[in-house]
Amino acid sequence: MKSSESGKPRVGLRPLVVLDSPGGDLQGGIMLGAAIRSARVDTVVEEKAICASACTYAFIGGVGRSVLGKFAIHAAKLVDEVGDRAGDSYQLYSAWVMIYTREQIGRDDMAHEALAFGSKGAALLDDGLLRDWNIITMASRPSQAIDPSQYKSLICPQRVRYDIAAVSHIVCSSIALGRLDVRMIAALESLSGEAMFSTIRAEQARWNAYRDSCQDRDLGSGLDKAREQASALPPANLDKGGLMGLFLQEGTQPRGRIGIELCLEQAYGDRVTELEALATYFKIGRQTDVQKGWKAPK
Repeated sequence: MKSSESGKPRVGLRPLVVLDSPGGDLQGGIMLGAAIRSARVDTVVEEKAICASACTYAFIGGVGRSVLGKFAIHAAKLVDEVGDRAGDSYQLYSAWVMIYTREQIGRDDMAHEALAFGSKGAALLDDGLLRDWNIITMASRPSQAIDPSQYKSLICPQRVRYDIAAVSHIVCSSIALGRLDVRMIAALESLSGEAMFSTIRAEQARWNAYRDSCQDRDLGSGLDKAREQASALPPANLDKGGLMGLFLQEGTQPRGRIGIELCLEQAYGDRVTELEALATYFKIGRQTDVQKGWKAPK
């Protein structure tokens, strides 16, 4: 494991932990992953590297996560026990990895599949599973990206470049932003039959323009936010080898991209929250008890 400013392909505002390991102690992997999440840093498996076994649990501790190399899972091999002790140990271990995985990435498919695979050998996960199981947050190659046809609020470039600081390239290479775009459109479609939809549609046009204007944003408050995050990190994370250290140097290239990313994350997050809340309001309002003003039956 090493700290790196690896710019291929992701550039962010957090320090980056590079993982290259065939595995090791499960407890150590989970503890390392928890420490990584606590430090609010990103993780990457670089090209020609492998992250397998216990390494995978360390990897999912990253706030931002990308895989260019190989990612393999399997169940841990427990110390031989007999009778009830063996069953109790396996149940405890299974619950532990399932809960940890769900806490870190919101799903437990990775842990469930690892337990089902067993401890002999290792299962390489393809790019689709890395994406769909929330193991990665950033697409490092086209096979990891969300299908461009699912984006309805913008047109993805024919060839997405992961190193270009442009709204369309950033949104279409970010799995998190891509999912927010899909959720936003789904909420809009659910509101299409409402009487006030013409107002919502006009507001959406203004939001689209706001989202696109992220391209021209300087860091502004985003720089202050990043510096505040940096001040909370241990000094060791602020050396020139880390992305945060690189970011805080004057005139470095990541500054513009970071400003765009911060703007997009806020714009998408707030808009999805707004539209989904509105959709829920109208859905609940159509329920019989609500329409009756919550009057108890006589």
